[in-house]
Amino acid sequence: MTGAKEHQLVITKDTEVVLRVSNPLGTVTRKLSISVSTHTPTIKSFTSNLPNNIIQSNDDIILSWEVLDFETIEISGLGEVTNRNSITIKAPQKEPTFVLTATT
Repeated sequence: MTGAKEHQLVITKDTEVVLRVSNPLGTVTRKLSISVSTHTPTIKSFTSNLPNNIIQSNDDIILSWEVLDFETIEISGLGEVTNRNSITIKAPQKEPTFVLTATT
């Protein structure tokens, strides 16, 4: 790769890569450990406490979820909720759509 500025690798399992860069001033070597996830998250449930999912003003909305094999969990409009399995919010002015996303 002499002279190359970019090189792409396809990595399919946990790997340690050694990067070595040289120029007239010397050489720098760094090791990079790359962990590749071999599983995908499973969202077993994502529910609310509202009967028929109808929101009344001043309602407290409780969103609850069960997710397996994840690193992070986010809910659109609410942000990261990784270390929780439920959240209580006040009813918004507009009818919301909440999307739960789990990633590895």
